Amino acid sequence: MVARVVAVIREGWDAFARYLAADPPPPLTDADCRQREDAAWQQAAAAIVQAKGEADLASGKLDEARAALMALATARRRPVPA
Repeated sequence: MVARVVAVIREGWDAFARYLAADPPPPLTDADCRQREDAAWQQAAAAIVQAKGEADLASGKLDEARAALMALATARRRPVPA
């Protein structure tokens, strides 16, 4: 019994080891992923795309505001007009 378990483990390892030696990923199986195309999935994916676009826009505005503040902070000091 133990010898058979060890043999099964060894066979599995030998099959997997070739992927380590050659560096390609092993093929996906049904246990690795599940294709989803239902409405809930589509809505969640659309929400991610929209949020990513909004985050990118906000990041750009943040970069612009930071640059303006840094320009003011590093500008030569000028006398304040009376």
